[in-house]
Amino acid sequence: MVLKLKEAFETGKLVPRENIREGKIQENSFVVSFFSFLEGKADPIYQDPKEFFKLTHMTRNLQGILGESLERLGTGKAKPLMVIDTSFGGGKTHTLVALYHLYQNSWELKDNENIQEILQEKDMREIPEVAMASIDCRDLSGLESEFRTIWGEIGRQLGCYELLEQYDINMQRPPAKVLTKALESVNKPVLILLDELVNYLKDSEGITVGNTNLSEITISFLHNITEAVSNKKNAMMVLTLPGNEPSYKREAELLEEYKEKVSSIIAREGSFVVPLQKNDVYTIVKKRLFEHIDENLGNAAAESMQKFYVQNSNYLSDEINSTEYFKSLERAYPFHPVIIDILYDRVSTISEFNKTRGVLRLLSHVVKSVYQQRNNLDIDLIITPGIIDLLDNSIYNELTNRIDRGEFQNVIRTDIVNDEHKSRSQSLDPMTFMGPNVRIATTIYLYTLIGSTKEYSRGATLKDIALAVSIPNLLYPGDVEESIDKLDSIDGLWYFKQTAGHWYFTVDISIKKLINDAKTRISRVQKKQEIKSRISKMLWTDIFDVRVWETDVRNPTKPTLVVTDYENLSSTEGGEASAALKDVVEKEGQNFREKQNLIYLLVPKKERILKMEDTIALYLAIKDLKTSSDTKEQLKTYKKKIEEYEKETNSNSSSTIELCYSMIFYPKGKDLKYITLQSGFEGAKKVPEKVYLALKKADKILEDLHPAFIADRVLQDKAITFSDLNEKFQNNPSFPLPKNKEVLKNAVNNGVDQGLFASYKGSMQDINEINLCKFDNIANDFEYKQPIKGGVKDAYNILPKSIADDLFDKLNDIVENTKICPHCKGRNSKSAIKCSCCGESFDIIEPPKDLVKPEDEENISECPYCKAKNPKAAQKCEKCEKWIISKKLIFTSIDEFLEDVESQSFKLQKVKFRLPTTQTLQAARFKFSTLTTGYNPIIKASMQGNKIGLTIKETEKVDVNELSDIVQRLSNLVQEDVITTIKFDYGDGIEVSPLIESIKGFKSYEDEIEFKIEIITS
Repeated sequence: MVLKLKEAFETGKLVPRENIREGKIQENSFVVSFFSFLEGKADPIYQDPKEFFKLTHMTRNLQGILGESLERLGTGKAKPLMVIDTSFGGGKTHTLVALYHLYQNSWELKDNENIQEILQEKDMREIPEVAMASIDCRDLSGLESEFRTIWGEIGRQLGCYELLEQYDINMQRPPAKVLTKALESVNKPVLILLDELVNYLKDSEGITVGNTNLSEITISFLHNITEAVSNKKNAMMVLTLPGNEPSYKREAELLEEYKEKVSSIIAREGSFVVPLQKNDVYTIVKKRLFEHIDENLGNAAAESMQKFYVQNSNYLSDEINSTEYFKSLERAYPFHPVIIDILYDRVSTISEFNKTRGVLRLLSHVVKSVYQQRNNLDIDLIITPGIIDLLDNSIYNELTNRIDRGEFQNVIRTDIVNDEHKSRSQSLDPMTFMGPNVRIATTIYLYTLIGSTKEYSRGATLKDIALAVSIPNLLYPGDVEESIDKLDSIDGLWYFKQTAGHWYFTVDISIKKLINDAKTRISRVQKKQEIKSRISKMLWTDIFDVRVWETDVRNPTKPTLVVTDYENLSSTEGGEASAALKDVVEKEGQNFREKQNLIYLLVPKKERILKMEDTIALYLAIKDLKTSSDTKEQLKTYKKKIEEYEKETNSNSSSTIELCYSMIFYPKGKDLKYITLQSGFEGAKKVPEKVYLALKKADKILEDLHPAFIADRVLQDKAITFSDLNEKFQNNPSFPLPKNKEVLKNAVNNGVDQGLFASYKGSMQDINEINLCKFDNIANDFEYKQPIKGGVKDAYNILPKSIADDLFDKLNDIVENTKICPHCKGRNSKSAIKCSCCGESFDIIEPPKDLVKPEDEENISECPYCKAKNPKAAQKCEKCEKWIISKKLIFTSIDEFLEDVESQSFKLQKVKFRLPTTQTLQAARFKFSTLTTGYNPIIKASMQGNKIGLTIKETEKVDVNELSDIVQRLSNLVQEDVITTIKFDYGDGIEVSPLIESIKGFKSYEDEIEFKIEIITS
């Protein structure tokens, strides 16, 4: 099983050395010179032979060097001259110390397993006793002696100075015969260790001796000493040569001269060796920095990481598929092999960074940092370049001042990390510690560090970066390009650059820095003017009367969208409407507003105001910069980039305003509710359309009003004019608002036709006590259970059903019990002799003509439940009050739903839940399962937050519990609560009764969950 770094540390399977765990790293444990060692002043791990070999990884090359020296000094078989070349690897000083201990402290190493293995390989029983001359030539002049030359110091240490004294005093080259005699006089095998010879040659070049200099004489001496060493059977000389760092340019020239003079000897008698190779570094680092690493950890981590890479191989180089790369991952654990590659191949080309010691020293601080921050790194399987913490002062100094890159300190603190968590990378990350952008920027900085000054050698490709930073569950290779685009954007990093597909940091003047400086000069007034101008253009519409930053709206006549001033009125997601926002809806000046239902507020999100202002300032800064004479010359090379940035920020400015102004408050009873606009809401592109559709979706603005609402909620038992009815909808914030007057007219016409209420265009006084003379006018002005002729007008009275039925009955009663005057056609009682209307006598009595025909069988329907007779147009039985037609009902209250359905058979068609938090979703998740088990509804779901959005358009196979887990994980990933909407669609419908108890179970969440259910009468 693969363990995260945190788990590996805490289970004791990955244990850093005690000094690293405790943060007590001694610098001199990694920094040692051969001279300090010879003086006895190096760290104890170097001075103590047992401790030294205990911590030494016996590389194949080091084993070969020690074996060759034993063979030469013990049997005389091996080559006499050995040159330790560090051009392609490190380990020079370590090798010299190993040789020194092997022969000077042989008695302490007799039981060392590695040494015994080498002796057995060479068929030797013991380490030979030798005479040794060990010299760090850089510090030769600092020795407390009067010896002036290398040969003088060799003579002193071997005890044969008297043979070389005159040559030393006179700075003359001793002949090969003299040197051979001196070596023979020792009567022991002789080992000469010469470190940093090239530096000595450089320094001695300035010492004049006759018509030459000491450097030239020393080069001649080297020719003779190699001959002398070759002539002595058991003598050996070990030289070290420096790497190819730029500071050794002059030394390299002298070295070439030396190599030419001794090339024939080297070819015949000597060998060039490299103590360690790059692959050895993995083991050396692990051995020096860790007390214990469980042998299974590397394999498990390598397997997991390579599987992850293969799954994302389109974004990575081909090497990740190979067995060799698996071995690299396994061998490098707990480090990513890229770390070693960067440090050993790139950073080490900087002369101030020692290959092996520099890698060890830096990585000791990295391990310390990762160990101390392990609780914040609970995702990482291995130590990648991205989690090298540049906030750690030791690491920061190692990668800046210590390698002569102090000029990058400002780059790091500006673009990558700083203690205030305000660097440009940190500001782009949702996480507080080592977010994706910080990891990418840190990695690119490491790739920036290289000894070459050529631009094309700096930096990393997209695939390099993806391999170095990607880890499961946080940062995927396919996301890296998008992140780098963000880092390179106008809001991104200032010192970030790309050349020939390689990304790196530079200390050059940045166009983005110039823009930022210009941005600081943009005033508050400039920003505000630009924002207001853009809002006015964005909200131009005939849907609403738009008032930008005008909160005292007087006498509105149509739906009015009030855009609040972001400096005065804003709100936060999840918060309640402030008293000031309520005042905009409820008051006109100091007076109470009547038409509250016409006022809607477009309010900025408080947390997005600064971003909006910043984006606007950026756009204005670029515009100013383009026209400024002060920066004209500086911008010549950036002309194309400036054009791109202006276009980008112009687009971003409108987007950030829309994102900021995304809360629509609307009156709902005594409260203000709000909806949050989302990008592309319901397919709308323009902001006014989005606002309208959002209010429509919230059932605040209606395009179709059911006449039952007018009958039940507005009229009740009182008659009002259509004009007053319209005003009631405009005034009462508890009501929805018809989109326009036509919607209300259609609802009234339909309601009259369906017999839910009636219309009457005459005087209400006439119908309170009906005058028979006005009967025909009243009857003609009264419309009930039939369409209104010509449609409803403002002055028409809308009569509630109770008044309508009473009037209907009265009119029918009059028809049945009156007669018509043949002269004026007025109505009179059947017993009347004279017409009460015109005064004429009734000479001819005509039978009464029915104004309203009695209902016949064709206009009667029978209730299927109680068998009562009802008008054909009746929707509910007048006796048992059950539905007698197929009718779709919509409920937003569980109590109302239960009240209607428990007494009658219904079919359930759709259920919708809106959950404001993931906590509510998790609590109710199992109750949702009771609505799906055995029914297989079509499920639609969505989750929405500030940073994430997800939509499942249609599926039959989503397990609600799995869906809840997905939402929870995504919510955790972006570290914010999300709003979840789940819809169950049962097609033509299923019987409600088996699900009543399930739906009752949601009552305990009624305060948290928005509920909507659609049923149809069976």
